[in-house]
Amino acid sequence: MRGRARLRLTELSATWEAGIAGASAGRPDTSFVVCRVYVDSPTNRLGAGRTLAFGMTRLTRSDAMDVALGAFLAAGLVVITRRIDIAEAERGLDAVAYACLLIAGASIAMRRRLPAVALIVSSAAVAVYSAGSYPGGPVFMVPLLAVYSVAGSRPRRRSVPLVSVASLAVVVTGLLFDRVTGRG
Repeated sequence: MRGRARLRLTELSATWEAGIAGASAGRPDTSFVVCRVYVDSPTNRLGAGRTLAFGMTRLTRSDAMDVALGAFLAAGLVVITRRIDIAEAERGLDAVAYACLLIAGASIAMRRRLPAVALIVSSAAVAVYSAGSYPGGPVFMVPLLAVYSVAGSRPRRRSVPLVSVASLAVVVTGLLFDRVTGRG
């Protein structure tokens, strides 16, 4: 353990022991100790996204990093996609394409608190982008990051159906509206 993590664990342990001692001595309610330990501690696969999303009262450092990642990704998608050469059968970027790029990138900001929403929003944005027959690019990688977040935060029996539906939406939309190869 690193020094800071060990110090934080020691503080939580001391707070917990003080709360138990207070409860046994007839002191008032110590539920604030349990709530604080639960909210501040990392959780693993037990619905962490939804529980922590509504149980926390302030933004954490990881929330700020997710917002920064979403903004950086949205801007990067626009900059990179603008530099991609457009094939004959592809449409040039317009307001709808830019909106899809920005929405897909920004949806990643929700990936820890609401991973299912991030997957649905990013997949929908990529499906609309694909249906518009815009040039390919890094936008098709965004739902994969959301898939990783859903798989890491939910049990397999709940994540597989959600990932399957989101993936099928992107793939079927791409196949139905494929104007580049002339098959759609």
